[in-house]
Amino acid sequence: MKYSFVLVLFFLVNAFAFAGRITIGDTVVYSQNGQKYRATVLAIYQNRTVRVVFPDGEFTESNVPVSTLSTPLAYLEGFQVGQEVVFSQNGQKYQALIEVLYEDRTAKVSFPNGEYTVSVVRLEALSITLEESEGFSVGQAVVYSQNGAKYDARIEAIYQDNSVKLSFPNGEYSASVVSIRTIQRILYQIDRFRINDDVVYSQNGHSYDARIEALYPDRTAKISFPNGEFSTSTIQLSTLSKKRFRMNGFRVDQLVLYGQNGQSYEARIIALYEDGYAKVDFPNGEFAVSQVPQTNLSGMITSIDR
Repeated sequence: MKYSFVLVLFFLVNAFAFAGRITIGDTVVYSQNGQKYRATVLAIYQNRTVRVVFPDGEFTESNVPVSTLSTPLAYLEGFQVGQEVVFSQNGQKYQALIEVLYEDRTAKVSFPNGEYTVSVVRLEALSITLEESEGFSVGQAVVYSQNGAKYDARIEAIYQDNSVKLSFPNGEYSASVVSIRTIQRILYQIDRFRINDDVVYSQNGHSYDARIEALYPDRTAKISFPNGEFSTSTIQLSTLSKKRFRMNGFRVDQLVLYGQNGQSYEARIIALYEDGYAKVDFPNGEFAVSQVPQTNLSGMITSIDR
């Protein structure tokens, strides 16, 4: 009977230990007033208290309720010790490193860039960086849109919450974290337009030579102006026309007559555009190089009926 009692006592003590997943010699975490402290288990008692020592010296050796202890984990809900993560607070994101994971879904993290001291935070405040998401990848050149303007950017990091960290090679902003919805890919071709195409840009009835620097999925294009009429701008594709070598019976370098106010002037075609305009110069100097409607031009012929 005596041996049975001893065995029962042995199993009870171990039941308490295993139920709390704590055994003598374990490194555990002691929680008090929202703070966590590293501790080592020295003894476990039937009244569900545990004797612990604090190697970092915050407290003297103490008996504490088992409910105040938790076991540090190597893995928890996709997170692991040593993992680089992002800590979110008040709309800001900070690079962090997981030092310890706890059963109560908190983690001890350090901040390699020094924004905070080592802190214990909820897992909900952490996210894992990704290599790619929704067709975007780290290192990719993209365009960032804000208040109708577009800015060249590079993806530095992608986060689980569909946000991305961008750097701006032209210096408009410092590195920023924005929604993935505010960025677009840079495309090589849309319809008949390609990057580096020489085109003509139409505005308020005037046409200007331009070159396509970038194309975006929202059917806009970034263009530069070789003749300096405007700075580099982002415009709608519908305002662009491609140059053509032949069109409507005309060809580039052809000598024609330009009609204006009942007068005719000899001209040479420099460029033809899909929007029905032509760029011409005037060998006799009557006008400067001009963009004119093709309907104002007539070709020279070798003979005609009287």
